[in-house]
Amino acid sequence: MTKPQTEALGQKQPAPFRTAVKKDPYLEKIAAQQAEADSKRMEYDALSPENKIAELLHQLRDACVRANSAESSLAREKELRQNAESHYGSTINMLRNQLEVAHARIAELEAAASKEAKT
Repeated sequence: MTKPQTEALGQKQPAPFRTAVKKDPYLEKIAAQQAEADSKRMEYDALSPENKIAELLHQLRDACVRANSAESSLAREKELRQNAESHYGSTINMLRNQLEVAHARIAELEAAASKEAKT
């Protein structure tokens, strides 16, 4: 049946098939970040030269604080890693020494047992 025939009979045409387009959350996040950067750039461009200098100095101070924090955090991580490696090394040495003592004691007991078996 054609469209006029179905309308005449009171039947509805089926709705056209539409595919749902899913938006990529990563792309949406990037778009939002870009919009925020554009907004900040427009605000910066509207500043007077003195205020631009003040803003750049503020950003530089913030960057220095973040860099110092990252550097001290890295130093702490290195120190913790070195302490852990030293601790593991001393534990391994202690266990090796205990194992050597245990092997010596086993050899001693086996020698004593073999002497008693001969007598």
